Amino acid sequence: MYIARTNVNNFSDSLNLQHVRNIRNTDKTQYNCGGYALETFNWFIPHPNFARYKNDEDNTRICVESMLADVPNLRIINDVSELRENEYAFAFRVGDGDFHFIKRASNGHWFHKAGASWFIRTMRTEDVFNTFWSGRYNGPIVLFAKLREN
Repeated sequence: MYIARTNVNNFSDSLNLQHVRNIRNTDKTQYNCGGYALETFNWFIPHPNFARYKNDEDNTRICVESMLADVPNLRIINDVSELRENEYAFAFRVGDGDFHFIKRASNGHWFHKAGASWFIRTMRTEDVFNTFWSGRYNGPIVLFAKLREN
């Protein structure tokens, strides 16, 4: 499920549970939007058979079930007002045979990273909850809360 490509030690810890990898010691081209949002800082794929299913709803469902089963301290929320102390939010969405994650910082701003890009970009809140992301992601939006472990 998780493809760990990174320039630091501890390749076997794909979920970065030991917190060896971080934004300062891992080359940004070595992790995707999922690795950034989940703070695994690797190439995170939400389900090994992603895009095998015929529609965005099925792809979303199977990815969400897989992430909830495999990623510790992760839960679905309906609104960021449901965040508990020491949690952060991220949004997940599929579309056009791909997936994307957008992470909410503690200051309330949203950030995302496209694939192997060097750049982490901001996204306005109204765009996070819009009909499309980047003109291609139009599946159901799933909002998650994850315990901030660092």
